[in-house]
Amino acid sequence: MANFLSPDVVINERDQSTSNRTYGISTGAVMITSSFGPVMEPQLIDSEDTLVNIFGQPNDNNYKQWFSAANFLAYTDSCYVTRLATENQFNANSSGKTGWKNETFVNSKGETVNVIDEDGDPVKTRVGLTINNDVDYTANYESGNGTFGEFACRYPGSLGNSIMVTYADAATFDDWIWVDGNGGVHDWRLEFSKAPGTSKYALTRDGHNDEIHLLVVDAGGRITGSKGTILEKYEYLSKSIDARSLDGVSSNYKRVMFEQSSYVYCMDYPEDSLVTPAYQYKIVKIVNDANEEADFVAQKTLNAGDLVINTREQVVKIAAKETTIDDDGVRRIVIKLVEYATLTDWGSKQVTCYDADSRTTYQVILNETSGLPELKPFESEDGRWGTSCEDTTFKSLKSPYRSQLSGGSDDFDYTDGDEIAGWDLFANREKYDIGLCVCGAANATVSKYVIQNICEPRMDCVAFVSPTTGDRGPILGNLTEQDRLDGITTSEMKILQRTLRFRNDASFDVNSSYGHLDSGWKYQYDKYNDCNRWVPLNGDCAGLYARTDTIANQWTSAAGYNRGQIKNVIKLSYSPEKSHRDQLYPAQINPVVTFVGEGTILYGSKSLLNKPSAFDRLNVRRLFIYLEKNAAAVAKYLMFELNNAQTREYALALLDPIFRDVASQQGVYSYKLRCDSNNNPPEIIDASKLVIDCALQPSRVSDWIVLNFVCEKTGQSSFSETEG
Repeated sequence: MANFLSPDVVINERDQSTSNRTYGISTGAVMITSSFGPVMEPQLIDSEDTLVNIFGQPNDNNYKQWFSAANFLAYTDSCYVTRLATENQFNANSSGKTGWKNETFVNSKGETVNVIDEDGDPVKTRVGLTINNDVDYTANYESGNGTFGEFACRYPGSLGNSIMVTYADAATFDDWIWVDGNGGVHDWRLEFSKAPGTSKYALTRDGHNDEIHLLVVDAGGRITGSKGTILEKYEYLSKSIDARSLDGVSSNYKRVMFEQSSYVYCMDYPEDSLVTPAYQYKIVKIVNDANEEADFVAQKTLNAGDLVINTREQVVKIAAKETTIDDDGVRRIVIKLVEYATLTDWGSKQVTCYDADSRTTYQVILNETSGLPELKPFESEDGRWGTSCEDTTFKSLKSPYRSQLSGGSDDFDYTDGDEIAGWDLFANREKYDIGLCVCGAANATVSKYVIQNICEPRMDCVAFVSPTTGDRGPILGNLTEQDRLDGITTSEMKILQRTLRFRNDASFDVNSSYGHLDSGWKYQYDKYNDCNRWVPLNGDCAGLYARTDTIANQWTSAAGYNRGQIKNVIKLSYSPEKSHRDQLYPAQINPVVTFVGEGTILYGSKSLLNKPSAFDRLNVRRLFIYLEKNAAAVAKYLMFELNNAQTREYALALLDPIFRDVASQQGVYSYKLRCDSNNNPPEIIDASKLVIDCALQPSRVSDWIVLNFVCEKTGQSSFSETEG
């Protein structure tokens, strides 16, 4: 509070601009399996193209769930897609490890036997690598474990076997060339303006030799269709754990790969056999006499500037160009070796040099007894990658690093438990804002679980289900001889009975307004594999409601000729006729019907609530979800406020615009809000509660249209109102 002891200008401020934010209920959720993409980490997808980019194209093993997601996205642009964790999917890695191995035991007879559990099943130990997502990597692999090599594909699946990671430092940049499986030569040096060296950050801290250039390559061609295509390019990354780029962010290559790469994780820094202590000179060959030297020169592999050590002469020689004219008068440029330094001179300075031929680093020393120079293998713990760059000269690669990942495997065979585990992620309504759960090809057990354990506890989403067989397939009407003996004469009659059985069977017998059941599957074209597929209709039905939210509102039914047109239909597994619809609709099964000249229509708007109630229509349930969700969103700002008349009036002022807006759009016939001393008596106030009562009369849809025709007498001057 201002102190009014001397003249001053006092500023007071009060915010009366508070407005309500509208919360939607149109975001979908669906489970899939795939050969790429994060596992058990829902991804918010906005289109089919994004679905392909993150999880890959559909195949013969995952098309049912994949197209359920794609079909939903054909109507809207917001869906959480979750890739399921399955037992036998593994990440490709540098070591190539994959799969499982049976545990063995040497018994008292000296025999090696497989260990089994009490049920007789073999006890297995995981050999392969499974990293589901960033959380899994950070918790278990970021610090390295020395088991799976230097790199791993970011996601489980065989697609990772196509990936190669290659990098070079200052010592190996000139040799950075790769020949692919088709004989194509890839000179990676051309991708960069100059060789890596020492970063400015390291140099200012007396560090040296910390930079590398790195490429992620589609070596197998499975990702891009062309072997050797560069997927990602990174330049001037650092071997140092604490290096920073000019803009202040980490340039440590493990950290950069984690934050930026879409394809790989860095598991470990290179093992000791791949690096060598920092050296001053690179030697291409060590020869022992003049004859060996002459033979080496005759091979014509020398380039100007290459260094050769002759141990017999105890000199270091450098390759130099020399112009000569032969006896025929032809001018030629030849490479000759000339003396560059003596080994005695190098020994006095204890020069370090790397022999590229044997991949060994030597230090030239002078023997304490004879005083003659010697080449002593040189090893040092200093300069390890992943340490601070302070006063550190980092070890060099012996040759350009290259690792094509292997050991990645797919597993599209998911269990009910795998699917339920994926849906359990959405039990957290504060983390994932969804409104439409697309069950896809889920069987009755899983669909029932989604309704009763996800949608009902959350109270803000609806599950869309299609009838399926026990093996997650469409219910078809192939007649058998037994069917004919039982009086089933048409395939449509058989499908009707099996669909009703699915609805009423104990594994699915759901009585809930948070579910929607359609009548079957559709046959649609798969452009990725040039074939037709049977796909459940629930992705389309949920998509229709999401689109209706956009073109109308959340309390309008998506069924019917105006808004219920199903896309991409070749034919239906079952297009129920009127007599069949008369049995399906009372059982809360919403028919999907193909009408000649009208297309394929969602022809019902019931929820799965099996009792007379306004909530037996899905639009009413979604109206309440919309109101409850938006009312709760503004009511949270009343928490911890004093429970007095002013706060209660403020509560009504916050909520009334929401209900008034719905009423103006014909979502309710009438409503009444109450928050006063009558529903907030002293005992409620003493319990630290604030009660707001919201009563409303929801608008109803018309499932039946009654047309009354009256025949009037000839010559009647005016038509009278006729009752009945």
